[in-house]
Amino acid sequence: YTSPTTSIARNCTKACVVTMGSGSTSEKLGIYIDYNVDGDFADAGEVVYNGTTAALSHTANITNPPTATLGKTRMRCCITYTTNPSADGCGAYTWGECEDYDITITDAVTQADAGPGQSLGCPNTCTLAGNSPGVFTGTWSVVTGSGNFTNVNQFNTSVTAVGGGTNTYRWTISNGTGVGACSTSDDVVITRSNAAANAGPNQGTCAATATLAGNTLTAPITGVWSVIAGSATVTTPSSPTS
Repeated sequence: YTSPTTSIARNCTKACVVTMGSGSTSEKLGIYIDYNVDGDFADAGEVVYNGTTAALSHTANITNPPTATLGKTRMRCCITYTTNPSADGCGAYTWGECEDYDITITDAVTQADAGPGQSLGCPNTCTLAGNSPGVFTGTWSVVTGSGNFTNVNQFNTSVTAVGGGTNTYRWTISNGTGVGACSTSDDVVITRSNAAANAGPNQGTCAATATLAGNTLTAPITGVWSVIAGSATVTTPSSPTS
């Protein structure tokens, strides 16, 4: 058959669903792909599935090797009864049927890299550092937390309204949509501290010294004491308990 047809990328795993109109649930299924386009299914790795079906509709997960020849090739599906399909996709069976289909092997999808994690202070914006998708399409999405992507398809987009605490963003690279689509993804964690300053309780003292009680901050947030009225020398301006 030249129709229906589909495409599948190198290094991509897709589900192949074979449905029988009628028959026994013990019939056996064989699936073969001519990965090196030499006109047979006798080479190593070209038997992509061989097993007993559990129902009239059966799903086999197929992973294309990274060395598969690019372009159009043939896939063969064989259903047999009482005997297993042959090791090379060719054979004579008392009961059974084999069908050939055109499929197209495409280049492997770029492996997604969302870039290094970041720790932010008070600013609620950041610039992501994913890898370029090349000829494919990249898309950012929010896994946990919050944030607004300036350009959801730009690998180094800026993000506004980054949520306080931990935010996980996902960079997905895909070669399209539909049955033959394949994708890779990677996550990056952006942490933003949103601590508010707390100078501690008021104090009254007759002594010339006092110990302050500001709140402890978590990196990368830093604090500094300053004198806004009266006079004093802060021993360690960056210490909350100076």
